[in-house]
Formats: sequence, C-alpha cells, structure tokens
Amino acid sequence: MAIKLPMGLPVAGKLRDEGASIADNDDQSSPRQALKIALVNLMPRKEATELAFARLLAQYGSSVELTLVIPQSYQPRHVSADHIGQFYRRWPDIRHQSFDGLIITGAPVETLAFEDVSYWAEIRQIFEWAKTNVGGALYVCWAAQAALYALRGVDKHLLAEKAFGVFDQTVTAPASPLARGMGGAFPIPVSRHSAVSEQALAAAGLAPIVRSAATGACIVDDVENRAVYIFDHLEYDDDTLQLEYERDRESGKAIAPPHMDRAGASWQPYAALFFRNWLDRISARKEEPDPTLVWLFQGSAHAGREKAELLVQAATRPNLLAEILQCLDHAGVNASYANIRRQNARMSLVVLELDRGAPSNVEHAAAALTHLPGVRRVLYRMQDGCGGVLRPVPDRADLNWAA
Repeated sequence: MAIKLPMGLPVAGKLRDEGASIADNDDQSSPRQALKIALVNLMPRKEATELAFARLLAQYGSSVELTLVIPQSYQPRHVSADHIGQFYRRWPDIRHQSFDGLIITGAPVETLAFEDVSYWAEIRQIFEWAKTNVGGALYVCWAAQAALYALRGVDKHLLAEKAFGVFDQTVTAPASPLARGMGGAFPIPVSRHSAVSEQALAAAGLAPIVRSAATGACIVDDVENRAVYIFDHLEYDDDTLQLEYERDRESGKAIAPPHMDRAGASWQPYAALFFRNWLDRISARKEEPDPTLVWLFQGSAHAGREKAELLVQAATRPNLLAEILQCLDHAGVNASYANIRRQNARMSLVVLELDRGAPSNVEHAAAALTHLPGVRRVLYRMQDGCGGVLRPVPDRADLNWAA
C-alpha cells in the first residue's frame, strides 16, 4: 500500500530510499480507499517533522493520503515561504474538507500561557472542529497539553527541570486498542518543559493508558472527544534528541545530555505499532455506517408516507429545538412534529415532519436550516421516498460555533 504526499514534497525521495511505497505524484487521484490524514505541523524543523510522521504513516498496511496544514495565523520562521506555499494548506482552506484523521504536532511555545500563543484562537477552533469532523485526532506534546486545556479545562504546569531523554513507560491499560501488542513497557523519547498532573486528568474523568514513574502521563485516550493525547515523541528520529541538545547548548541554555533508559532508537518498533493501532481505529470508524445516511436511504422503503421529513445534524445546545422551529417559521414552513432522536455532549440529531407541501418547500426548509450556527448537514426525504443532503456552503458555514 502507498502513501500519497503533496506533489514534489522533498522527503518523498528519502522515503523511497527507505523502501516506502509512494503514490505517483503525477496522479492527482487518491489511492483507493486511502485514509485521509491532515498533519498540522507546528515544529520549527518542518522537513524533519514531515519525514518523521510520513514514515510512520507509510508503514501502515493500507493507503494513506497526507495533507500538510498550518493555521492561517501561524507564521513559520525556520522554513522558506516557497516550501510553505508549495506544500502546505492553510486551515481555513481545508476546514470544509473531509478527513479521517488529524495530527497536530508539538510546538516550541510550551513555556508560554496558552492564551499568549499567537495562533491560540485558531488552534482552539481546530480542536473543536476535529471533535465532529474527523474520525480521530492525535495531539502530540504541546498540542496534547493545549487540546486538554481547550477541551477538558486541564492546565499544564512547568517543570523545575526539562524532562529530556528516552524513558521507559508502563502500559497501565493493556486492554486499550491503542496499546495492542505494546507489551507491559516500552521506551519513548521525552522532550518537554511542562507536564499535566494525573490528579487533574482524573478530575476530568481521564487516566493515562501509558505513563512513566519519572515523567508522568504519556498517552491519554479521550474517547468522548475522539482524541488521543501523547505528551512525548514516538515520531522522533534516532538523532533528534542529540540535535536538540546541541541546539540548546549553542543557544546558551543550561541542559544536561539526554537521559537514556535504553540505548539506540529502541522506541521505533513501538512507534510503528502505536500508529498502526491508531490508524486501525480510524479505519474502523470510517467503515461504521453513518446513521444519517442510513436514515436517508431507508426512505425508498417507506415511499407513500403522508408527510415529508427532515433530519438535522447540529451542535448540541440547550435551545437547539426551539432555534430549528423558529428558523422554519421564518422560512414559511410548518413542522407538525419535532423531536431529538439522538444526542451526546457534542452533536444532536433532530427529526422533523413537515405539513403537506410541494417538494420545493421541503428543499427550501432544508436549505434554510443549513444557515443555523452549528448545523453540520440537513437531510430530507419526500413522501415518495426521494431525498437529498444539504451542507452549509463554505462562505456561510461557521464551524467556530463551539469555540
């Protein structure tokens, strides 16, 4: 199976030399059934990070298509504008696309308060967007701490001394699908000035599935938000820690050589396995039947009903049903029945029956509802079983409703 990269991305040559299968860059189509992964790269060494994550994704047993992304409000300083312009997409340009998975990297801003990061407002929007628009999100190092803060209210704390080196980790939840095949313990590179306390995690209803006695929580699975937080760096290359050490010494920072529980790049087989487990979960979610589409395609089996129906998928909030009915009233359409069919903390499915009317009125009602904040899509089906799906159009959709 192949990985498809942005056309002309320089690291493709390195991956080919390592034996990875790269989809033809001249072929603009996606590999069949490829998992679409967006990588928001906030690391200074862009090409090294591209290579690290692409290498792990390329080892998966099915095809993967990688899209490189940066926030609109993020200004990279360690890579050429040509590289960014040619190979990266700004987040506002891809927010209306469909992705199976999202990865957000660490960033060299962990000593700052989250609110002091220049792109904080936008990165919070991405966290909220990911809860309902991707099959799963993987947040790494600073991004893991930032996502926990934004989604769960769990703050970080600064360490007295940088946690730096390769540390053995203990698997505390061996039944987790993410830990499948990882054994009881394995090493991970750690490089951070901050941490999240396990007491704060417990107060938020979370617990690490992998942790270290020396460096604390390492991997946390937040099923409700379809998020995995990994505070450390399985993606690191064998020389990354040494390069960071030399960089910090040259800049005059007081830093000890990296601690080494194990010699060599001993974490790399576990990195490949962890990413395979995470991608397996995303792939399984991709294959789950969409309840809204199941509802739509059941229409032909019930042709001849008395009334047309709508199904609205929207952000959960206290007055959602009232907002929907008010919107229909403003559109000149009456609903004879309205009820919330399914609901969780993030999304609700609202089913409505409309008074008798022409098909154009049903489509008009569906179109009107797409303009409500937080609406992801509206499905409609007529009395004869025909129907369709409408989504908010890009220039009007406000996916920032939950930010």
